[in-house]
Amino acid sequence: MPMDGGDPLSLAGSASWTTRFKPPNYPNMPTRRGSATLDSSAANYNTFRTTNGDPVVGLSTRVARRRLLDAVERKVEEKERSTDFTKEFRDPFSLLLLVCAIFRFVDYTRQNAVVATPLFEGLFLVGAAVLNVVMNRLQRRRHHDEMAERVRMAVKNMLTTEHEPESYTYSATLRPTKSAVLLPSTSLIACYRDSQWQRLTMNLLVDGDVIALMSGDVAPGDVRALTDPPATESMAAVFPRGATIPSSSEPLETTRCNATFNPSLLLSLCGDMRVFVMLETPVIQDIDDAFFRINRPQTYTQKLQAKARLIAVYVCTLYSVCILLAIGLRVVFQHRSLFTTLNHILLGPIGIWLCFASLNTPLVLFLAESVATASVLGSFETILANKPTKSSHERRSSTEIEQTPLMRPRDADSHHASDLYDSEDREKLRSVKASRQSAFRRSLEYFFVVLRFRAMNCEQAHHNGRRNLPVPFRSFRLLERLGSTTMLCCFDDDVLCEQASSVEEIFLLNDKQGNSTVLDLHPDHECETGLKFEDPKWRQHLPSLKPIGLAILLNDAENPAEYYHSSMGYLMNEMYVSSDSDGGGATLPNSSSSATTTKDPYVRACIQRLSAHVRMLPFPKHLLNLSEEMGFVREDLASFRRLQGLHIICPRLAQHEHAIDHHDQGPEDTRYQGNLKTHLYSTIVADQRSNRLQLLARGHPTMTLSQCSEYWDGKSICPLTHDKRRAILDMYNQWRVEDLDCVALSYVPVPPKLSAMFTRSNNEQALREGELLAPVYLVEDSAAGDNNLQETSVHSGGGGGTSAIDEDSSVTRSRGRSQPNPAFSPLASPRSNDDRRSTGMTGTASSTGQTSGVPVARPISPVSRHRSGGVGGMVSLSDAASSVGMQASEMGSSERDALLWQIQDDQIFLGMVATGVQPKRAIPDVIEDLTASGIRFVYFSPRNMRRSKLLAEKMGIETDWNCAISLRPLESDGPDPHRMTSNYSDWDVKARLPHGIPAIIRHIEEVDNVPLLVSLFTDSTADTIGSMISIFQENDEVVLGVGSSLRASNAALFSKADVAVALQTGHPTLFDEPLPHGKDLSMLTEDDLELSQILNTLTCSFSVDGADSSAAGLTQLIELIRLGRCVLANFHQMMAFIFVSQLFLATIILVSYLAPFPFVPQLSCSSIFWVLWVLVPALSLPMLASPEEKDVMKRTPRKNEEVVLHESLPRLATYFICRHIPAVFLAIFVFESALGLSLSANRDKLPDKYNTHTWVDFMFSSSLLLQRPRPPVLTAAIDRAEGAMSLMIGLALISASTSYLYRFESVFFASPLRNRMWMGVAATLLLIQIAVSTLRAGLVGADGLSLGTFVTQVVPWHGWVVVCSWPSVSLLLDELVKKSDRHYLKRYYKFLRMQFDTRLGMWSPK
Repeated sequence: MPMDGGDPLSLAGSASWTTRFKPPNYPNMPTRRGSATLDSSAANYNTFRTTNGDPVVGLSTRVARRRLLDAVERKVEEKERSTDFTKEFRDPFSLLLLVCAIFRFVDYTRQNAVVATPLFEGLFLVGAAVLNVVMNRLQRRRHHDEMAERVRMAVKNMLTTEHEPESYTYSATLRPTKSAVLLPSTSLIACYRDSQWQRLTMNLLVDGDVIALMSGDVAPGDVRALTDPPATESMAAVFPRGATIPSSSEPLETTRCNATFNPSLLLSLCGDMRVFVMLETPVIQDIDDAFFRINRPQTYTQKLQAKARLIAVYVCTLYSVCILLAIGLRVVFQHRSLFTTLNHILLGPIGIWLCFASLNTPLVLFLAESVATASVLGSFETILANKPTKSSHERRSSTEIEQTPLMRPRDADSHHASDLYDSEDREKLRSVKASRQSAFRRSLEYFFVVLRFRAMNCEQAHHNGRRNLPVPFRSFRLLERLGSTTMLCCFDDDVLCEQASSVEEIFLLNDKQGNSTVLDLHPDHECETGLKFEDPKWRQHLPSLKPIGLAILLNDAENPAEYYHSSMGYLMNEMYVSSDSDGGGATLPNSSSSATTTKDPYVRACIQRLSAHVRMLPFPKHLLNLSEEMGFVREDLASFRRLQGLHIICPRLAQHEHAIDHHDQGPEDTRYQGNLKTHLYSTIVADQRSNRLQLLARGHPTMTLSQCSEYWDGKSICPLTHDKRRAILDMYNQWRVEDLDCVALSYVPVPPKLSAMFTRSNNEQALREGELLAPVYLVEDSAAGDNNLQETSVHSGGGGGTSAIDEDSSVTRSRGRSQPNPAFSPLASPRSNDDRRSTGMTGTASSTGQTSGVPVARPISPVSRHRSGGVGGMVSLSDAASSVGMQASEMGSSERDALLWQIQDDQIFLGMVATGVQPKRAIPDVIEDLTASGIRFVYFSPRNMRRSKLLAEKMGIETDWNCAISLRPLESDGPDPHRMTSNYSDWDVKARLPHGIPAIIRHIEEVDNVPLLVSLFTDSTADTIGSMISIFQENDEVVLGVGSSLRASNAALFSKADVAVALQTGHPTLFDEPLPHGKDLSMLTEDDLELSQILNTLTCSFSVDGADSSAAGLTQLIELIRLGRCVLANFHQMMAFIFVSQLFLATIILVSYLAPFPFVPQLSCSSIFWVLWVLVPALSLPMLASPEEKDVMKRTPRKNEEVVLHESLPRLATYFICRHIPAVFLAIFVFESALGLSLSANRDKLPDKYNTHTWVDFMFSSSLLLQRPRPPVLTAAIDRAEGAMSLMIGLALISASTSYLYRFESVFFASPLRNRMWMGVAATLLLIQIAVSTLRAGLVGADGLSLGTFVTQVVPWHGWVVVCSWPSVSLLLDELVKKSDRHYLKRYYKFLRMQFDTRLGMWSPK
């Protein structure tokens, strides 16, 4: 592929790539002088491109997309050229058919070509053998090509109709797009395309992409740092895929500064983030693994079929030897002629071989697998089509909070399974729904699709939509694995937890005896806000809650999307970067970041835009739900106008958040990893009622506490004493232990004389169209942010000292500390407009104290306010008093920054809110239902034991002392930070459970199987999860892997699991904006993410929607498992019927030769063909349509153990003898009886010595039966006897198939009429069988006797009674056998359930 102008891969050594490979049209960077507007940022967008339209740094989206498709196409071609080494479709029975054909040709030659029947039968067998060979080769080829075909189809769908060159010209009017921005996620990575940073899934990266990685991140592929020249040796090195990115600098020692346009400092605080160049396309390795390295264990059905084939070989050999011995004995004792002996030798063994070769051919299994797969697809599509509607809270858009949602009516008919409390009730409801659903039409449609896909290229089989499920690959053996699933392993939190956190607790300070109040909340999906206070008297705390709710509302932008794009355009515009002397772009003394070392202007622009990209995080929308639950609405913000947003970043907290063990990070920290968190965010608002300014802040509790000197207790402002600080920190530490994310809220009035700093005219060029001024990012000094109480108590003005801004307010506050007085609230009850009018505009304190809310907005004059530990050179508010008349634009940047720091001092603490990640609504019910079904739910948590345990408890997972194991190995036998220490919970220490994969393997081998019985594994990574899946499979578990379809690390796990289902968790955007559709747009589109999901889920059997907060995807998995169990049980019954049928027919042939009758009842090859190639397959295939048996989801599935038949073989042989041997003897007896009756009806045509023979005497008359040539009377009798025998065999098989529809259920309780397909086929086959038997017997025999006369006059009535009553007798015998079988299986499943419920091993604790 030719190198485009923006490809930095040509970087070599330490030389500048811009010097060595500078394009001839390399543009010049614009100057930073002159006026800068928001439009100039868009105008300069094209200056980051060469004249041919390609980016100078990084790739364009179209070039990267084309490069990805070309790389995938080459891998597909490599797969198609490779050799298939599978042994799955090797068929030795085709050779047996050829041997039978040779025998028929020999028989034809022996008869001197007088009778053509052996010739036609031989040709038929040759054709059948050739067909089997062709079918095997076809299936082997489809087994080899089906996955490559799906990838090729995905690539084809992404290609446009016209082949576009890699280089093309961009429009001159192109500007930075405002397309939807994906929410941060661990599944995404920052990539620089089209001169913009965006989040992409890792498998969309290509060779030449520019990405951003932090120190400690794992390289998604071979990468190299983008530096000019390399600052360190580590930067020049190539980091291979899976390598950990090392740190490039020492921890920074910073002082207070304005870092809004200091990218090097911001990126260093963001986990030492650097820019790298991709040297490979990572998804190629994943595709290569999917194509060539899938090695899943054999299924139990495969093992069972292998044993059945082995038994068939043994039985075939044994029967053949017995027949040959019987022929020899007949020659010795009955003196058979050579002609008769050769006839028996050529027909007897062939009949046995045909019985076992016919039904083991691939055609029957091919049709059976296609029918079973179509049945699963049709039924599963019906389940997806009947997906329940979302509840009211789920339908609410996060961007339309002001709209009142409509509640869904709930009546008896609208209940969903997850709404029921008990798992048995839910199972009954699902069973009723499953019995009502009719998917016959859809299954029939899918049957033809599957049939075409299994035989040839079929584009329709690859469609993925509500009305078209993609057909699972034949090589996955979905039917066999899904129905035998014993363990469901979940890899990701995204599929289990809600996208947004939920408020769980609120901490308020008061003057009561306990010093504080904690209000608990819980999620309530039936509530409009999704939250509900647990205390029914929570409204008595409204005076303290209202300021918190208002602070939450005012901290959110009025138009978040517009503010985001405006701020992004402002922050990534280099024209605003001031010189180092201004303080805005100070360099780092100890930093080796590429931002400070590169000389290339385009790399600097790339890094500048990266610093903007990592800062723009979404507002926590779940806090808005809390504000709404308190009673606030959007109209309450009409009296306020937002002016300025201030972000404070604490280096110590930033370094701690990055250096902390990633297993100890919470879900929110993990989700926003790779982004720079603001530790204190403040919004300056103007109260339009009083024309005063207020600052409302939220942030990290320790950072907020360091800025506060007072607190609001709901009535007055009180000093924040040492004990109060201790109470706040204690609660914060307790919440951290409970795995809750904490945010503190505070407030402070802003001097009105500083209002000129926040006028819109001051930053008109920055955000001309926006409501807010441009955001400011301030960096604290390195010593700030310590969690120690002593440091936080050393505060501005002391814990109780005077910190007022002027003397009047100082007196007021001093008076308030000694004797608290009620304070005025700028916002009265949000429900009362009259209260707002009466109190909001007065500007005086209420003497009665009846109104409450945000603390007083009193008039303030700037007086000297000094902060201990302040930065030298920063002016105080008293210094600004003399410059009140000065315009804000006339202030220097240092003066303005100093004022921004000073106005945030001496804040008033309002409260603290704890939020936690919540499992999806139905997760506890899903886990309970899986456990009731005998399927162990396993959750692989990436966090440590302490954090994982709390979330697992919410999900309903057992977390007792022997129910969780850490996958991180212990470093020593002594105390280890990875182990859960006894000062919090000592169950891990008591249990002595293993830590790490090697210890788990030793524990299973030497101690017990407890690691196989737990449901929670902590400290997991992709490698350790894969190792645990292998351990499960080695111990005979059938693993169903479930994970997100967007996470690249799941591709290897999907390949390793026995069966994999990807949950499409969606790709939520910052502002719920839909991604554009289009395959040739110069931006990330929905089609790109769809391709990403296809490439990531190649080894998955299904992809279902998992974005629903009700966990509908996992609920549908239970229905899918139900379908799998039902179809697998039917498939096993079908295979059992096929095996028994061929054994039944072979036994008839064997007993015919062993019976003492002179004439051997022989079935012609044509009769065997009819029975085994038409009758039995036609009867067996409709068995797959049988409705599910009762309690199918209450049986614990057997493990994938080796099949041991020597224990069950006597029992199974007894079942066969009881059910089918009577029919064997009856069929032979019918043959001999019909033979005798036919001869007795023609006594007058026989010699006189036979005149006294009865029909029984004719059965044993060897002199007549062995005559050569045969007289017409004997020929007609043999034809009628074979026709009667054929009819009896068909009747016996049809009646026997009735009991094989269900293994457990009796036909008296589960009527065969439920399977209408089987009923129609059975009735049709019965009529056809009568017609075939009639034709075989002949309407008029060679003796001149018509068949009607023979049936009505010759056959006695008691003979018809025996024949007609046989189905009832057979059914009774089958019921007796099934009763015994049910008793045996009931005990067996109880034993399996006992093993499943076992938690405590023999030696645990040891």
